[in-house]
Amino acid sequence: TVTLFDFLVGVPDTTGSWTGPFGYNSDGDHFGVFDESDDTLSILGEGVYTYTVPANAGCPDPSEATVTISIVRPVTIGNDRSETFCKLDGRVNLYSLLDRDTPRTGIFEDTDNTMALSTDGVLEFETLTNSIYDFRYVITNALPCDESSLIVSVQVVDLPIPNMPDPEFCILDAKRLEDIEVDVLNYNWYDALESETPIIDNPLLFDEQVYYVATVDADNCESERLEVKITILNTGEKFKNGEVCTL
Repeated sequence: TVTLFDFLVGVPDTTGSWTGPFGYNSDGDHFGVFDESDDTLSILGEGVYTYTVPANAGCPDPSEATVTISIVRPVTIGNDRSETFCKLDGRVNLYSLLDRDTPRTGIFEDTDNTMALSTDGVLEFETLTNSIYDFRYVITNALPCDESSLIVSVQVVDLPIPNMPDPEFCILDAKRLEDIEVDVLNYNWYDALESETPIIDNPLLFDEQVYYVATVDADNCESERLEVKITILNTGEKFKNGEVCTL
């Protein structure tokens, strides 16, 4: 809301009216009010607005003063964004999460003090825990406009690594991979640390085989992998608890 009368200096009489760009006329209203939320009022435009106080008995000539309006438009920055990442993704450049139409001339503020954000907008996940972190993206506007800003929220999913001892089985039991007890509900088995393909069959277990297990969620985010070494005991050999592999 802008009231032109408030910009006049001195002690102007309140008997005047305003004229201005695009045929504006306040029709005897000395305030000269523009309110963006009021559809019955004119739209404020740039230019010179003239306030005229009419002549009276003691002053035969009208008196005028002008107010020059300039409009500064803030940057259109776009909407808040939110994305979810698995901690194993490693990092993300926050600029890549902005809307395509958002200018890349601003900076990111580490509002949650994660200490994991670089000056060029790269967020490292290594020190972050299972949580949602907010970052404020700010573009400075020309005065008198305030900053344009939005919030980029990043959820880091940090799944727990399975915690289990290396399994031991008796050779007579002919155990398979699914017989290994894992202390998490959902998990994937791999035959190599760097393998990208989970084991989908149920292979027979052999002595000194090494597998890798990772916790997995519904969005296929995984934890770090735990190395699991298989021990198959022959008959007569003892388990760690002292029991013997027998018929």
